Amino acid sequence: MYENKMFTEILNRIQKAVDDLNLHSYSNLPIWVNKLDIEIERILGVRLQAGLKAWTQVLMGQMEDKADVDMDTEAPQVSHKPGGDPKIKNVIHELRITNQVIYLNPPIEDCRYRLYQEMFAWKMVILSLPRIQSQRYQ
Repeated sequence: MYENKMFTEILNRIQKAVDDLNLHSYSNLPIWVNKLDIEIERILGVRLQAGLKAWTQVLMGQMEDKADVDMDTEAPQVSHKPGGDPKIKNVIHELRITNQVIYLNPPIEDCRYRLYQEMFAWKMVILSLPRIQSQRYQ
């Protein structure tokens, strides 16, 4: 699932395994962990791109068709979308007239700010994750 808790749990298990290897003084561990970190970064980058694409589709009101589901029983079935299922809060605008002046409440700038905050929160699911370290223990 596209949740910070789930990604953190997986990365903590990986970090625990790396710490165990470090405590057993395996040689070339920093080189291997560097390659592992690069691979994890690549995978999380793909998930981030999928997350931003899903968020943009929800913003534009485009829903993914469920008709494209593969009916092959041999293929692995994925229960979650790689980009997650973002929820964007609706904002209700009111046109108000005061002293013969029409204005919008809340202003467009406030709505834009809220949308940016929701998008940043969706990105931070991936961007706030810790990196794998080879030498946390000395």
